[in-house]
Amino acid sequence: MKRLNPKVLTAVLVMVLIGASSQALASKIYLLLAADTSAAGKIALSTGPDLGNMFDVFYANVPENQLAVYNFGENPAWSGPDISSDLFDLANKMLKAIDNCPAGPDDTVIFFYSGHGATEKRSGKHFLLMPDRRTSIARQTIIDRIKRKNPRLIVMITDSCSELIDRGMLPGPRLMIIPPQRIAPLFDELFLKSKGLADFNSSTEGQIAAGPVGGGLMVLAMAHKGKKPTFSRTKNKAASNASAFSENTPAPPGVKIPPVDFDMIIDQLVGGSSTGTSPAFDPSVPPYGFLWRNAQKRLSWSTFQKGITRRTDELFHEANPKGRTHKGKLQKTQTPQFYSIPKTKESNRDTQEEERIIKWSKPIYRPEANDRITEVNGNKINDLNDFIRAVKSSPELMVFKIIDHKSGRSFTLRTRLNPPSAESRLGILVVDDARPGIHVKHVRANQPGTRCQVAQ
Repeated sequence: MKRLNPKVLTAVLVMVLIGASSQALASKIYLLLAADTSAAGKIALSTGPDLGNMFDVFYANVPENQLAVYNFGENPAWSGPDISSDLFDLANKMLKAIDNCPAGPDDTVIFFYSGHGATEKRSGKHFLLMPDRRTSIARQTIIDRIKRKNPRLIVMITDSCSELIDRGMLPGPRLMIIPPQRIAPLFDELFLKSKGLADFNSSTEGQIAAGPVGGGLMVLAMAHKGKKPTFSRTKNKAASNASAFSENTPAPPGVKIPPVDFDMIIDQLVGGSSTGTSPAFDPSVPPYGFLWRNAQKRLSWSTFQKGITRRTDELFHEANPKGRTHKGKLQKTQTPQFYSIPKTKESNRDTQEEERIIKWSKPIYRPEANDRITEVNGNKINDLNDFIRAVKSSPELMVFKIIDHKSGRSFTLRTRLNPPSAESRLGILVVDDARPGIHVKHVRANQPGTRCQVAQ
């Protein structure tokens, strides 16, 4: 085999690396979050937290240079009409916002709306009712507007009812999050590598979408960062989600429609944060939301659909053990309707579905000298650089695998890291060698490395 000149090889490697880096940086997620948080809508205590849950799960798993949130920040990469502090003429404002989106052919556009909706009987088409209670917009209209941008992937997510009606009738403190340096594998797989259209609503035709205090069921199924919601603290206060507001009457044309201060009202109702379903957040418990729980795995849209459907049904039964009666009919479940999902290649992702529910020991374990660390947060560790990057970009709760030097057995551990500003986040000194992974040299006293939990 002919040996390539080292200088030429270096130049080729640099060109390849620059090309790969440029391509990675070129792909961006454009995220628009909107909701009916008006008083007339009477669902702000559910739709308001939905906005926070969806923002948090993307902000925590997508690097800042790959995420553009509409009208977020001092100099937003994507800006336009105000859709948060004035909800008047919201449909046209959202369409104008889409027109302003700078997405290109390698980018993803995600549109999320939480509010009232319904399905027209004759056409079978789903539409969203706007906060003024007078106007509505078909979901297909929004999709068609986004298609003009010709992005790589369109994701249309709505948390709304899908009650069958005749047209003209009206249907009935946050965690500190630091954006990662590298996109989480699940977000990369679903939102950057996929092509086509993902379009889904929180309820199927003929169903109403439950909106308990703290968030809609499908959004909780996707983006709830705490343990499984029980609704025990909010069940008896469900009526407050409606009675806290004025009569459900249309707003006069041209009048500003301000949002409700849902955080303040929820605090008064349940004495906690806007996540009224789990005010005592425990980061040591695996998160319930699919996107949080599986962030470090590469899963398909089909697996996402199964996971969200199961969780939404589970939460509906948790909130409504005997079902829910609406207009004299008993609804026994709530099933998200997936109008369309992109196809993903099996070879590009894990075939394994969601992670099993893991039970963890007490935080009393530590790796020993000469143990080998082979994986951090689902990413293989081949050398010291891999390990440094993985720990530096890890969320506070880090999961890693080791091979015990005595028995040769593999163990999964997790620990709560020090803040990124600390001198050492983990407190484990490691050294590199020719074998895959890196081996432990020393574990510092009173550091996170001495307070590890072992997966049972």
